[in-house]
Amino acid sequence: MRLTAIAALIVGLVCAAPASGNPILGEWIYIDFDPPSYQYRIDPTPYSVVQAYVMLDLDGAFVQEFSAVSFKIGLSPGMAAGASFETAGPIVTIDGDWESGITAYTGSCVTTFPAALGVLSFVYQGVPGDITIEDHPDQPRWILDCSTPPELSIYCVYSHGGVGKPPLGGDCGADPVEDASWASIKGLYRPS
Repeated sequence: MRLTAIAALIVGLVCAAPASGNPILGEWIYIDFDPPSYQYRIDPTPYSVVQAYVMLDLDGAFVQEFSAVSFKIGLSPGMAAGASFETAGPIVTIDGDWESGITAYTGSCVTTFPAALGVLSFVYQGVPGDITIEDHPDQPRWILDCSTPPELSIYCVYSHGGVGKPPLGGDCGADPVEDASWASIKGLYRPS
C-alpha cells in the first residue's frame, strides 16, 4: 500500500513537472507597450504620450482563430489625461467604449498571433499606476471563433500594464504545483 501511494505520487509529480516550469499557454490577453516585445512595463517622463496595446495571443491555445473579443480597460486615478482608444491590427469595428466595455470585431478570421486589438493613448501625469484589462460587464472574457454560428471561448489575463511601476500579474500563470524536496514527500508516507 505504501509503495503504491509513493509510486502514484511520483507519477503525478513527473506529469506535473513540465507544466510547473512553463507559463500556461492558451487564450490570453495582455498589455504590451512595444508589441510584439512582451513589454508589460513602461517608465515614461511626465507629460509624455504613452501608447499601450491590448494584445491577444492564441499560440498554444485550443482555439486557433477568432472573429470577436470582449474586454474593458481600467486606469489608475490621476495617472492619465486625455485617454483615447483606437482599433489596431485586424479589428475593424467595436461596440461600446474602453471604459464601459468593448466588443471588438475583425473583418475576417484572424489566425496569426499575437494580434493587436487596439491601442490606448494618453498623456502620463507623472503618477505611477496601472492599465488593467477587466471583464466586459455583459460578455466577460469572450472570444468568438470563426465558425458559423461562432463558438464561445474564455480568455485569461496574462499581464496588465505597469506605468512607472511593475505591472500587476494576470490570472493565466496560476500554478497549483508546489516545490517540495524528496525527503518531505517521503515524510508524508512514513509511519509515525
